[in-house]
Amino acid sequence: MKQKIFLIIGILLLSIFGVSIYNEFMANHTYYQAMLASWVNWKLVIWSVIAVCIPIVYIIRSKVFSVKKFFVYILPLTLMVFTTAFTMVKDSIIG
Repeated sequence: MKQKIFLIIGILLLSIFGVSIYNEFMANHTYYQAMLASWVNWKLVIWSVIAVCIPIVYIIRSKVFSVKKFFVYILPLTLMVFTTAFTMVKDSIIG
């Protein structure tokens, strides 16, 4: 239970810092705004968020956290989802 509370607090703190750093960074680097104007790049951002949510959901929802299961099943699944999405979006295989 303490691990999940620590994880949630860590995610919240990193999110707050990430948003503030993102705002400062975007103010000084306008070429990223042009990059994110493309729908293809937004598809990659969306797929990245989905891929990152896989291990986070496992950590939050697992009753007993297994490091072996995390490294053997969850992380490779995350990498496969993102790699497949990246290939589909950038190479225009589907859509």
